[in-house]
Amino acid sequence: MRFETEIKQWGNSLALRISGAMAQEPMFAKGIQVIVETSDNQMTIRPKVITKHFTLPFNESELVNGLTVLNSHASELAESNVKEFSV
Repeated sequence: MRFETEIKQWGNSLALRISGAMAQEPMFAKGIQVIVETSDNQMTIRPKVITKHFTLPFNESELVNGLTVLNSHASELAESNVKEFSV
């Protein structure tokens, strides 16, 4: 898509108004973080990809604490089928 718009004054800064139609394709919304890159008399604005970090309720040492050969049920593990891995 291509749009023509005008740069306006916003306090001591310059501002570019992003209309609803301009915001749809890159999925811009109020409060979204963006990355602005400038080079060779051009400016690119794109959404910042934010990876969500979460904490698991247990760490590995807590999960295997007290695990022994007798209570691990290793003999009950399913064996892989060759057909599952064929390409």
